[in-house]
Amino acid sequence: MSAEGQVELRFSGHVVQTRNHVNLSAIRTEGEYLWLAGDETATVERLTLDSALAPTVGDRQRSFALADLVDLPGPPHAEADLEGLARSAGWLWVTGSHSLVRPRIKSHHTESKAFRRLARIRREPNRFVICRLAVQPGDDGGPELVRVADDGRRSAVIGAAGAKNLTDLLVTDPHLAPFLAIPSKDNGLDVEGLAVHGDTLYIGLRGPVLRGWACVLEVLPTTDDRDPTERTHAIDVGCRDQWRFDRLQIRDGNYDLAELLALSDRRRDGLIISDGDLHILARFARHGHHEILRNRQRHFRLSAQPHRSRVNRSAGRK
Repeated sequence: MSAEGQVELRFSGHVVQTRNHVNLSAIRTEGEYLWLAGDETATVERLTLDSALAPTVGDRQRSFALADLVDLPGPPHAEADLEGLARSAGWLWVTGSHSLVRPRIKSHHTESKAFRRLARIRREPNRFVICRLAVQPGDDGGPELVRVADDGRRSAVIGAAGAKNLTDLLVTDPHLAPFLAIPSKDNGLDVEGLAVHGDTLYIGLRGPVLRGWACVLEVLPTTDDRDPTERTHAIDVGCRDQWRFDRLQIRDGNYDLAELLALSDRRRDGLIISDGDLHILARFARHGHHEILRNRQRHFRLSAQPHRSRVNRSAGRK
């Protein structure tokens, strides 16, 4: 597989100041518009492309802060480590990584400080959200994100303060529960892909990888019984199923017609291999129903992109 072209993305303001423009982790197209998110802020960006069919430049950046659209569980400007975007009907869905953090060790740290940092695990509440954001035409003619749409649709969040989030559904899962207290870089829970079909979310996990098996969660959001009108912008969530790809880690997802597409790269024994291939995999859903064929031979590779150190990365990092 070879690249058919490149699109120059032009950012400004806080996106550049926070270096979010070189830490992009989620992207979706919508005609001549491009939705993007990164792991350094709690914002979604919209760029306008110079062409819907053969774009070369994306600019005229607009930023939408999640805190202006839903009530986040953490501070409004704290990062959400956004890792997935999906567009469906009148909504843009966005998910945080749902991951714990162990501080990095840097070359100037003393030995004692390095050991202290390795013993710390940090939980940042905004990482543990899935947001359903209302989309409507804006004054500039393009799609914009709003808290309440003109037709009454309301943006809402899974993982609001005091409500259940995705990890609460997994505490009794025999495969994933043991990894919920482990930081993502140590093969703990790490969401990195999101696709939507109808009322169902497909959430791809970069970790944990279980003996070479990567996991995809099939999740059904429902109305929160405490807030049936969603006036507090909160929705509940229920987990339907999970299924797996052999010897891969999920990096992104998309639902295209009757196929769930996954972007994956190789992972072995919980460690990322620097050189290898990125794979685009397809797995069929039956005639639009939610049942997924679980036979391990029924997913297949549509294409492969050579993956080398610092080149053709599956996340938007330099």
